Amino acid sequence: MEITPKFVMLGNSALRLRGDTYYRDAGNWDVKYKFIDGKLVSWNWGFGMPWLHRQPLIEITEEKYREDNAGYVPDF
Repeated sequence: MEITPKFVMLGNSALRLRGDTYYRDAGNWDVKYKFIDGKLVSWNWGFGMPWLHRQPLIEITEEKYREDNAGYVPDF
């Protein structure tokens, strides 16, 4: 069973797990995700943004997420 990390990087954007998507607080957008061959990737097929589809999601720390989303991080 794959473990879904709470915080990830997609390219140079830090995202947090929110329900069944990864959410970018400093941009107000999200992507779905999927495990393919044991690797976590974004799953944004059919939304007119192919650059967000099947991209690696790399686990990061909460500290890195907070730093990258400074000024937009909610209390949780």
